[in-house]
Amino acid sequence: MKVLVVLLALLLLSSCTGNTLRALPESLPAELSPEQKETIRQSCARLFVAGDWQLVHSITFNLDSGHGATVLGVTVLDGAIVKTALMTVEGFVLFEAELDGAGQLEVAKALPPFDNINFAEGLMRDVKTIFLEPAAVPVVAALGLEGAGCRYDVAGEGAIDLIPTPGGSFVMHVYDREFTETLSIDLDSFAGQQSGMFPEKILLRAPGMRGYTLKMTVISAEKI
Repeated sequence: MKVLVVLLALLLLSSCTGNTLRALPESLPAELSPEQKETIRQSCARLFVAGDWQLVHSITFNLDSGHGATVLGVTVLDGAIVKTALMTVEGFVLFEAELDGAGQLEVAKALPPFDNINFAEGLMRDVKTIFLEPAAVPVVAALGLEGAGCRYDVAGEGAIDLIPTPGGSFVMHVYDREFTETLSIDLDSFAGQQSGMFPEKILLRAPGMRGYTLKMTVISAEKI
């Protein structure tokens, strides 16, 4: 039970400080044609999961204070619908919820201490951010040292930057409506699939005085 309380505290914590949104540069390092920009947009889109999938991850989380634990996460992506379950390594379901395409949340199971609406909303929002491309049309800009990236301006919610990094990986910076960074997500070791790619390793960092990290490693991925 102590481990579960730590997990709930981790996911309910809000960041006290964070980086502010960087302005878009006025120009790219080199002039890009509309065709080149479209190629970059398509490359960004391929980093998200397309189609219907069931993903199983090992999730290790750590508070900056040093506390942490490991659980299993099962995510089902059915179009715009996201279904997520958390369970112990023995397979006991602790939490199960669904977020539809309109943003409506339905919690099917939530054992204490997971029976908190803030936990459910935060968890499902993060899962959607990692795996589903935002509906906004991305702007191509020189966001990273390794080349052009994509900025998604999510109306009323903030913005998401998707930036290439050395070694062929990507980092995602998530900003709230006040344009303060709330999450930094490293996407690494991409595996090719029929619909594109998905990251086999994910490192999510929440900045601030009460920061935390989530390390997700894919165990299985099945087309459904």
